[in-house]
Formats: sequence, structure tokens, C-alpha cells
Amino acid sequence: MEYRVFRAGLLAVCLSLSFPYDGVCLDGSAAVSKDMEIISYGSRDDATLERESRTDPNAQAEWGRRLLIRGKHAEAVPFLAKAAEQGILSALTNYGYLLVNGLGVAQNVAKARSLFLRAADLGNATAMNNLGWMYQNGHGSPVDYSAALTWYRRAAAEGYAPGQTSLAYMYENGLGLPRNATEAAAWYLKAAEQGNAAAQNNLGALCLKGDGVNADRAKALFWFRKAADQGDAAGQYNLGTLYELGIGVDADATKAAMLYERSALQGHPHAQYALGALHLAAKDSAKAFPWLERAAGKRHACALNSLGILYQNGEGVEANLTKAAFYYSQASEAGLPEALYNLGFLYENGLGVRKDAEKAVSLYSRAAEKGNAAAFYALGWLYKDGAGIPCDTRKAVECFAKAAERGYPLALTNMGKICEAGFGTERNRARAYAWYRLAAESGQEQAAQLLDELRRGMEPRELTQGEEIFRQMRLRVHKES
Repeated sequence: MEYRVFRAGLLAVCLSLSFPYDGVCLDGSAAVSKDMEIISYGSRDDATLERESRTDPNAQAEWGRRLLIRGKHAEAVPFLAKAAEQGILSALTNYGYLLVNGLGVAQNVAKARSLFLRAADLGNATAMNNLGWMYQNGHGSPVDYSAALTWYRRAAAEGYAPGQTSLAYMYENGLGLPRNATEAAAWYLKAAEQGNAAAQNNLGALCLKGDGVNADRAKALFWFRKAADQGDAAGQYNLGTLYELGIGVDADATKAAMLYERSALQGHPHAQYALGALHLAAKDSAKAFPWLERAAGKRHACALNSLGILYQNGEGVEANLTKAAFYYSQASEAGLPEALYNLGFLYENGLGVRKDAEKAVSLYSRAAEKGNAAAFYALGWLYKDGAGIPCDTRKAVECFAKAAERGYPLALTNMGKICEAGFGTERNRARAYAWYRLAAESGQEQAAQLLDELRRGMEPRELTQGEEIFRQMRLRVHKES
């Protein structure tokens, strides 16, 4: 039997095409009086507007809005509150925005809802969408998808792009109604054509997957680029992924890294991980570490696992097996099979944790249930040796076979040895030949040597049979892996 060697967890890039947070929106429209007379203050300079805001509710609404969008929340509160008391439409929505988020004022979800209702009754689509968001997410009341849909539909009917995007999201995810990707795509398109970045990103995801629309990489690229050009973090990440993997465009790691960094700087965890993974691929663990650490801080499972690998191997950071175990454990809680395997390896060998073969068996088993080839291989050895589990040759061979069928190189070689020797199974040189050939193709030098030795002692009939088994196995292994 071939001795096991440590194989670190995979650093696969996670392609995540998720709906970005759309939250409660501001109303950036012109101030509107009680009698619905539209009064624009867009041309007023700050000094004039501030002076007029001392007495004019419409000026108060606009001055408060300007302060708000500049991040001066506390300064905006008194102006928006006064204008809201006078029923100025934009102030009702924008003051509600501050209240629901607790920005510059104590959070008051009930009062925010009341203000949104007043604005919605006056026909404000932003307020309608905000009410939908509150019902969808259970802010101030239990989650109520039906009520959320009512408000989203009203906002969408007004032609309001964020409302159309919200409604599309409900259709895409089957929230409060049967899932309908076709309807979702139609509403995303309406919003995307108005320039809504979230809709552009999500429509790109549907085009890439062929969900509700025909699969079209060119259209996916088009919409991701539209979203990315607006600074949308999800769009930047997804566009970067297409460039990294060469989907619909020539692969370009430099462009991918640039897009990932723009997204990562906005706090997008998938982009932070992807950027870290690119640095790892370039053998620059020191540059990878801070980005992986940022993503790990947001509980990104692949980033947590990658940090464990760096700490285990002392790459880009001082080796620390205790920290490696900690990060593997965190990633394992999310069910990441690579992390389950890596943590199992530490427990099996007593690295950074107390040696515990039974714990290792449990972790390997959980990883194997998720199809992890390395875990099957490790379990095979534990069954063979009776470590943490009763010795069972038949189950050992079954585990080695499952690892081999998933293309795990060491398992391929082992299966060749098993079939050649008749260990736990019928001796079969033709099958041994096929396994050795597969292992040799994967770069296993020992397998190539064993294959040559075996071939010299085989009859022509066995060689023909071995070649046929090899062709069948290769198709199956490639499909599984």
C-alpha cells in the first residue's frame, strides 16, 4: 500500500452570483409640497438654500437631503424632521430612512414605517419599495412576503427601478409566490434598462446560468460590465470572475485582479477571497493573507480554510497549528468539505489539537458525504488500520475506490495495487492495468513504473481487456471529478 501524504484543502474560486443588499432607499426627487406642487431646488446654491431652510419646508427638505447624501446624518435630522411634519414628500421618505437605520438619530422603526406609509399614500414609489423591504425582512413586524409583494408591485407599477428589482428578486427566489425565473428576468430587464446596477448584475447572473432566459455569456458579460462600470461591488466581482475563468471573454488575470480589488475595497467578501486566491496562485502568500483575513472576518468559508492552510504550512505567516485548527473549525461549521478534511487530518495526527482518531473519522465522514475525494482516501486507511473505527478491509477498498473514481491520484495508484494483489477484492490484472494508467496520466510516477512492470507480465488478451476498462474508467472518473 502507498503511504498517505498530506494534501491541503482546495483553494477553488467560489463563483457567487448573489443579489446585492438593496436596503431602504433614499428619495432623491425634488421636494413636493402637501398639495403636490412640484418645487425644484436643484439650482439653489448651498448658502441660499441653507438660508431659506430656516423658514421654508421645501428648502428644509432639500437642504436636509443634501446633508444626508454627504454623510452628515445628525445635521440633516432637524431639517428633515421639520419638513416631514409639514408633509413634504421627499422629507417623509428621507427622514424615515434615517430612522429605520438609526443614522444621526435613535432608531425608530415604527415611526419610519409611519412616515413611509404617509409618503406611499401620496404616491411616492421610494416609500412603497421601502415598505416592501421592511415587510420582506421583518423590520418592525414579522416577515410578511405577501405584504412585501403588494408594496413592491405598487412601486414597480410606477416604473421605479429599485421596486422592479425588488419584485424580480421575489420572483427569482420564490418568496411569497411560486418561483418564476422568466418573470424575474423580465422585471430585472425593465430595471436594468433604467440603469439599476443591482438589476444589471442579477440579470447577468440569470443570463450566465440560463435561468429564465437563454444562456448567453455575451449578455452576461454585457450586464456585469454595466453594473461594474457603476461601481457595483457584486457586478465588479462577477465580471472579474468571468475574466479570471475566461467565460465569454479571453482569460485575463490582471483585469480580474483589478476588478476583484475594486469590489474587495467595498467590502465584498467573495471578491476579497478571490483576490487572495489569485495572490496564492501567484505564489505570493504575504499579499494573499490580508485579503483572506478580511473575507474570513465575514465568515467566508473558503477564506477561513485558506487561512488554516497558510498557518499550517507557515506560508505568508508564522506557522501555527493551533490557529490552523481554529480556522479549519470555523470553516467546518459552514460545512466546507475541504475544511472538514483538513481538520480531520489534524485530529488524526494530533497537530495543533489532541490526537483523536474517532474525531478524525467523524470529520472525514462528513467531508466524504459531500463528495470530497481526499476524505474517502483517508477513511480508507482508517478502515484498513482499524484506527478510530473497526478494521474493515471491504469498506477500506470501497473508500479507496470512491476516492479513485473522483480522480484522487494517490487513490488511483492504490486501486491498481489492490487489484493487482487481490487485497480485499478479486485479483484482476486488467483492472490493475486500467487504474495504473489513470494514475500515470495524473502524474503519478510510481504508477507509471508499476504499469510498465505489470504490462511485461500480461497476456495480449489481458492488455486488450485492460485498455477497454481504462477507456470506460477514464470517462467515469472525468465525469465524477
